[in-house]
Amino acid sequence: MSAVTVNLAQAADSAQQVTNRIEWWPGALVPIGVVVAALLAGYFGGRNARKTPHEKLAALVDIYDKLGKRPGTFPEQFGILEAAIGHEVENIEKLRAAAAKGRFAYVRERFRVAFSPDNAAFSVALTFFGLIIALTGLVAAYYAAFAPQ
Repeated sequence: MSAVTVNLAQAADSAQQVTNRIEWWPGALVPIGVVVAALLAGYFGGRNARKTPHEKLAALVDIYDKLGKRPGTFPEQFGILEAAIGHEVENIEKLRAAAAKGRFAYVRERFRVAFSPDNAAFSVALTFFGLIIALTGLVAAYYAAFAPQ
């Protein structure tokens, strides 16, 4: 055998070894990419859909005013609306107090308000997180079963 043939065979073998070494990571990056894309979509979707406490308070006061124009129609709903309005006023006061303490305290209070168990966003976030975990497992199982060998 000539030296050129040996070098070509070694180069082909070396190229095959490099290919074998990098075959694992496309299969690992796809589920990670799915999770990252879903987290980004969830973040921006939630950010666009979430109302500030001031917007929530304005909507509640508007509903309260509209119900007040028809006296005696919804007597039990007034108590519920007053409690909800009081809750939003509390949240606004807590955010103002946290803003006076500094930016970090304000951000921490915003997270507490946004993800408190009495908030609908909390249950949506938990459901979304569970869905992402399930989808990641399905994608990983699919690629493990049907990935080209």
